[in-house]
Amino acid sequence: MLPSSYHNAVLGLCGNFNQDPNDDQMSSNGTQMSLINEWAEHWSVYDRDPFCWHSCPGNCPTCEESKKRLYSGEDSCGILFKNDGPFRECTSEISPNNYFDSCLYDACTYNGAQVMVCQALESYSITCLQQGIKIYDWRTPSNCRK
Repeated sequence: MLPSSYHNAVLGLCGNFNQDPNDDQMSSNGTQMSLINEWAEHWSVYDRDPFCWHSCPGNCPTCEESKKRLYSGEDSCGILFKNDGPFRECTSEISPNNYFDSCLYDACTYNGAQVMVCQALESYSITCLQQGIKIYDWRTPSNCRK
C-alpha cells in the first residue's frame, strides 16, 4: 500500500494511483498505451540475465539457479572475472560481461558441455589478444583443449 501522499504522483506497472483504472497504462512520458504488452515492455529495464525474455514463443530456454551458480563459478564461465585469473589484464580494457552471458547461456542450454564453455572463453581470449592484451594460460584451469 502506498500512503495517500502518493495519490496521482506515481507512474509504472502498478498504475498511477488516482483511483481511475482507465488511465493506468501510461508510459513514462505520460502517453496512454493501449496494448498491455507494449506498456509492460516500455517499463522494462536492461537485465544481463540471458534467460530473461520479453517474449518467447514455444519452449523458452531456462536455467535452474543451482546450474547458474555452478556455471558462474571460477572453474567455468566465472574464470573471466577471476581477479588473479588468466584474463586479469584484459577485464579492465574489454568488458567480459557479454562473453560471460553467452558462456552461461550456452553452458545452461547444453547442460554444462565443456566445449561450449571453452568456445566462449576462446572468443574472449581472441578479442583480448587482437587488442594486444596479454592473456595467461586459460586452457589448463578450464580443462579446454586446443
